Amino acid sequence: MALAADRNGYPGPKHVLELKKELKLTGDQEAAMQKLFDEMREKALAKGRDVLLAEKRLEEGFAQGRPEAELREETYRVATLKAELRWVHLSTHLATRNALTPEQLAAYQRIRRGGMENPHAH
Repeated sequence: MALAADRNGYPGPKHVLELKKELKLTGDQEAAMQKLFDEMREKALAKGRDVLLAEKRLEEGFAQGRPEAELREETYRVATLKAELRWVHLSTHLATRNALTPEQLAAYQRIRRGGMENPHAH
């Protein structure tokens, strides 16, 4: 959902928390990252449920032979909800980047781009 952000130097809170020792997060930063992650997860789950319901309504519309205009409207509703879900993730990456120092961001980039996509997978 947030690959565009991560690839361009906007880390997400989950990866930052996984690298908290390497990034030398302060206690306040760690708490902020956990809060960002928890809030993102809660919002994403809620928005994901909305997407699934809209998808179900779209499918039901086809099953019921609803008019084209209604099907189109429901299609746009699904797309809008998917965009909102993606924005939940992307906006969290923006907030995460803003909570880190330039040195931490540089260290994050070195670690992530240095072949350690998942340092805990050893």
